[in-house]
Amino acid sequence: MRLPLELVWVWVALTVPAWPLVARYSGALGVACYSIAAGAALLLAPRIAALIPVRRAMALWLAMFAIVVVLFAVVYPRVNVHQPGAGSDDDDAHNIGAMALVAGESPYARTTYLGNELHQLPGSFVLSIPFALIGTSALQNVVCLPLFFLLLRRETRDARTPLVIALLSVLLSPAVLHQVATGSSYSWNAIWVLAGLWWVTARPSSLLAPLVLGVALCSRANFILLLAPLLGWLWRTHGPAVAMRIVGLAALVVAALAIPFYLTSDAFGPLSVIDRWRDYDIVVPGAGVAVVIGMAMLSIGLAFFRAGRSGFFLQCALVQSFPVVAGLMLSWLMPADHDRLAMAYYGSFASWFVLIGATMRIEPWLVGEGRPVS
Repeated sequence: MRLPLELVWVWVALTVPAWPLVARYSGALGVACYSIAAGAALLLAPRIAALIPVRRAMALWLAMFAIVVVLFAVVYPRVNVHQPGAGSDDDDAHNIGAMALVAGESPYARTTYLGNELHQLPGSFVLSIPFALIGTSALQNVVCLPLFFLLLRRETRDARTPLVIALLSVLLSPAVLHQVATGSSYSWNAIWVLAGLWWVTARPSSLLAPLVLGVALCSRANFILLLAPLLGWLWRTHGPAVAMRIVGLAALVVAALAIPFYLTSDAFGPLSVIDRWRDYDIVVPGAGVAVVIGMAMLSIGLAFFRAGRSGFFLQCALVQSFPVVAGLMLSWLMPADHDRLAMAYYGSFASWFVLIGATMRIEPWLVGEGRPVS
């Protein structure tokens, strides 16, 4: 069978977010070798699938999930040391924001132990509340990774497909393991959004689904732009009434969560994200504004392109990958001391959309056309 073009999408989704981590320890040569090796390993995916008996797929998946839990339980407490230069304050930002909401206070009046403002939108803190109450928001990685592969299983025909993709994600993408170990929110945040989109597209009659989607979208501003392609897909698939109801309810939740904090906070943390793009203005004046406008135009433009279910998830990936691609291109124009691969880590926002959309298309190549192993 001819190699599917979507296999390139999967390779990009697995490798690009890991480039900054690989470069930190092995430089540009290490990134090149890692990328080539990951591509070669990806080509062996059908052979891996052929070795997995269907009746053992669930047991293997549970074993793999157990490994992720052990990794989190052993490594996360060691790196969560609250010292500058060690670990990450991303999980602490969500813990602080969640507990502020529980206390009836504004999360944007608080800072992390590094003195950083909370730059996430309120929806991310709402999602983190149950996890922060029982320990830490970082637990969402342990929940969302299996959730993603359960959703992928619902979209595939062969039980081996999500297991192979899970193996590739863990073995070929250090970024996934790094986020589990450090408690970073990039993966779990994207998976919550994907789960919300999956729910409204699979169950358009649900009244709860768009409300949950609205909370997930109101976690980072880049996710809100997915409302445009969602509107277009629902309009063509289920009609204008359904599309307007779902998108309208989701947008209403976003507004209800974000606007009160914007109006009442002395410093609305999410606006500080704009400062990250102003660094690029020294090489291309107005680059930051141009990237935001370009991302919005792409989002609106994709709303007019007809796509199937897998194509819709790939459209979401395109929207989320736009600032990453733009940032990587602009980084090469920056001074030599600038980290030119730093933006690649944000590719995690797009990766999970790629993995579900592309896998739905490459499954025949992945598991073969013959009878599955029993």
